[in-house]
Amino acid sequence: MEKILKGAHIREELRDHLPYSFGSTLAGIGVLGVFSYLMTQAKTGVLFSDFSVVLFHFFHPFHVFFSATTTAAMFGRHERNFFKTIGVGIAGSVIPCILSDILFPYVGGRLFGIPMVFHLDFVLHPFWMTLILFGGILTGSFISERVARSTFFSHSIHVFISTMATLTYFTGFGLSEWPRHLLSILVIGMLSVIVPCCFGDIVVPHLFTEKVHRH
Repeated sequence: MEKILKGAHIREELRDHLPYSFGSTLAGIGVLGVFSYLMTQAKTGVLFSDFSVVLFHFFHPFHVFFSATTTAAMFGRHERNFFKTIGVGIAGSVIPCILSDILFPYVGGRLFGIPMVFHLDFVLHPFWMTLILFGGILTGSFISERVARSTFFSHSIHVFISTMATLTYFTGFGLSEWPRHLLSILVIGMLSVIVPCCFGDIVVPHLFTEKVHRH
């Protein structure tokens, strides 16, 4: 009975979060267009691909932080176990963030014939990425019962930041002429947000919790 209730609750959470995922992808493409236009008008001489690399190194760490925050906060809504929260936070953020920000755009770009470059921050900057990860887990554990609708706000921010990390990986590590591949970006961008992020934020916390409390 508990498994049936848990499965129904996961489906309900996914259904409620899907509109934010779609909307965030479209908003992210719009923001990318604004950045590109402003740089063109400013005529700074800086390539948009180089600027995108800088943006990626801003959005990707914040994505890890908010992913860990949301996962820990979602788990904390149903079960209070600090050490288990750490494990769930790691499982629900590290792999989904790497999939969403790096592997999905890398593999997707290659499938569409775009010469993408593979770049993994957890290998290149392990200390700072681990520090950010645990900062997110501790934040999520703290706010889960103290901030009303904490998972709604953290997931909304997480989804938008995830979108920007995915898109800036595209434009910074292979896709310099991104407006020509707008449909490819839209498809891969949506999949990159919906699959790993919703899995990490929603499915993982519910799989490891023993009881589901409806909110």
